[in-house]
Amino acid sequence: MGHTTRIIPLIEFLIQKNNQVIIAADGICLKYLKERFPNLIVEEISGYNIRYSNKYLALDMLWQLPKIISGIRNEHCEIEALVKKHIIDVIISDNRYGVHSKLCKSYFITHQLNIQAPIFQKLINLINHFFIKKFDDCWVPDLKGKINLTGNLTESKTSFNTKFIGPLSRFWDKKSSINKEYDCLIMISGPEPKRSIFEKELLKTLPKSKYNKVGIISPKLFYEGFSSNFIHVFPQLSDPDFHNLMNKSSILITRPGYTTVMDLLYINTTPFFIPTKGQTEQEYLAKYYHKKGWANFSTEDDFSWNKIPKRNYKFPVEQFSDQLNVFNNLNEIKL
Repeated sequence: MGHTTRIIPLIEFLIQKNNQVIIAADGICLKYLKERFPNLIVEEISGYNIRYSNKYLALDMLWQLPKIISGIRNEHCEIEALVKKHIIDVIISDNRYGVHSKLCKSYFITHQLNIQAPIFQKLINLINHFFIKKFDDCWVPDLKGKINLTGNLTESKTSFNTKFIGPLSRFWDKKSSINKEYDCLIMISGPEPKRSIFEKELLKTLPKSKYNKVGIISPKLFYEGFSSNFIHVFPQLSDPDFHNLMNKSSILITRPGYTTVMDLLYINTTPFFIPTKGQTEQEYLAKYYHKKGWANFSTEDDFSWNKIPKRNYKFPVEQFSDQLNVFNNLNEIKL
């Protein structure tokens, strides 16, 4: 969903520029985008159907490489058919490696030119770069320079036509509130059943936190009818409600997924990161932001409520302020 929500400002920008936009997606992403843009043409394309274990995400992808390559071929065939059907001039793909065509310009969005992995990192990135080179340009949703959000995730010795297009967030044009209603908001994502197990562990130990009012975004707990005097459970929220809830929370406990990180530039809250165990990108980003002094973190195994600091960690929005207008950044792109 992170790849889906972060392209919303890009879709809105293209519509504002009087382009006809056609969306291609699958699963819950397809449903979300249909509801978000009811007047646009939405086509369904096949997904990769990757299964994640409790180990390392990058290795999971490597072991399932034959399935992934088959998925890339399938989506490429489907996209070629859609290009002819709709007479498409430009394709913009967010991390969908097969979504390109020789019949039109094709652009690839990623924040991972240097995928982190405990072993076989060179091989994984060799494969990664092989597919990225099939596109005309590679767009990185980050700022170019010493102060950036991706660290060495976007450092690569391989030559690409790379353009840094600035952070992408569906909240970029929304104003942040300083009024706080919740002491803490919990938002835990990741593969099941591991996600739910860890979520329930957090709730079991939550009384030790001494928080008086806590919010938790959890469709599963919501529909199970979870009840507590001081815990308010929310299902999936609309974008305005989601933004409002995060702003009303003093502390946000969440995964350091890159889309969440970009959203934090437009939210007035203190983040505390708990990376998904074995997801090397999140583990790297959590350590990177802690080293920068922007956020604190804990591993799942070592988490305890007393580790959440009183210090008001915050991303350095003031250092990015003149580069956070998404539409201004996208105006630099020549399609």
